[in-house]
Amino acid sequence: MLPTYLTSPNVETIHRRLHAGEYYGAYADALLHLRDDPGQAAASILADIAILSERCDEALVVIQAQRSRLHPLVYHQFLGILSLFAGDLQQARIHGEALMALANGIDVGLALLTAIADRQLDHVAKLHLLRQREQRSQQVPLSLLTERWDVQALLGQHAQIIAEADQLLRRLPAANIDIQTTVKLHQVMAMHDQLRFTDSVAAAVRLARHIPLHMRPQPPTARIRTRRRQIQILTEIERLVLTENLPVILHAGTLLGLIRDGDLLPGDLDLDLATVPPATSADVVAALMATGRFKEQRHRVDTGTFRAVVHQPTGLTVDITEYQRDGNRFVSRWCHPSGQVLRESMVPAFTPVLMDVPGIGRRLPVPDDPAALLAATYGDWRTPDGGFDTMVAAPNLTGYTDFLASVTAIRLVDYLLAGRIAAARRLGQLLADANIDKELVSLLAAGNSDAPV
Repeated sequence: MLPTYLTSPNVETIHRRLHAGEYYGAYADALLHLRDDPGQAAASILADIAILSERCDEALVVIQAQRSRLHPLVYHQFLGILSLFAGDLQQARIHGEALMALANGIDVGLALLTAIADRQLDHVAKLHLLRQREQRSQQVPLSLLTERWDVQALLGQHAQIIAEADQLLRRLPAANIDIQTTVKLHQVMAMHDQLRFTDSVAAAVRLARHIPLHMRPQPPTARIRTRRRQIQILTEIERLVLTENLPVILHAGTLLGLIRDGDLLPGDLDLDLATVPPATSADVVAALMATGRFKEQRHRVDTGTFRAVVHQPTGLTVDITEYQRDGNRFVSRWCHPSGQVLRESMVPAFTPVLMDVPGIGRRLPVPDDPAALLAATYGDWRTPDGGFDTMVAAPNLTGYTDFLASVTAIRLVDYLLAGRIAAARRLGQLLADANIDKELVSLLAAGNSDAPV
């Protein structure tokens, strides 16, 4: 007689486990749920949990085994999504094209092909696909519109974003504060991308003053796991350092986690490297791209020597800070092609050394005095502080530039919209310390008005 296992848990129970961090239990419950109710809802829950817990390879096998019980649209949709997150872009595209061939699968297929274009950093193809999706929508969702604006920003189409947002704002009901705020925030970001930092700061502060704090509870969310994929990238970095003398050290949050905790920071969505002078970030990007597994990522604002690449198999970003020697210090300077210095910081000069990291089982390059570099970057680096914003608040900044003020104001609005009130207040204090808006701190502390934006 076959054993009888637990009956299928309900969806609420699965989500409770997930939000409580019980990933293995949530995944097992999702398997039971799919067993008893094979359909789109169960497959969606399994795929979501697999992505969050880095178990896409396993979930692919599960969905493939259920093919006879699943509708073709559901089968191709979730095999495509899981293939994408597992790093098999070719297989993901096959499922995307299969969806496009189904009469009721075109919208899902376009969404999958859009995600593939995003992973491949093909902004022109992604923009074309997003416009196709809009043409098929009777009423374009705001999320789809803002996703298109984000792509247009990468392509330098800032004036078009501002003009389209203006047209939309004229049509929106005055009472729809949420949508108005989101649209205006994208206008602010477009101003920032045009280097109109004075305008973007002023506009962002106006928005922040009128976001009603009491309407912004922070909902519980499950944290996506990245450790397995980060180690996959670090394995490639280890190989390149040991066999090809890649001139880098681990940097910023990646270095902080390994030195302070002996492991990667949980929930960190990227990896951080820094160059060893006289090597440049362009040298490092070229070496990584030569492997065929990395692509350079375009920034909305050209930051000069601060570069980033995306690891194609995992989809994770690797940020690369360039240092150049200045006496007994190393300087990182982000300089726009126009000559405007966007951000500058300094750390004590270092020599790269190799360190065995038992927590992840790799030998990796670090500075010879990691504590000195971390103290320059974070101050009290030994005490965890999840609300610290290194970009705008690092103690080793040589000045608070207009670019940093604009970043601060935009992130403040983002934090308010996400319900991260404490983090927003810290950024408000930065603006006050820079004599930009001293009243905003008081408004954030008291709970500001809900006047129309």
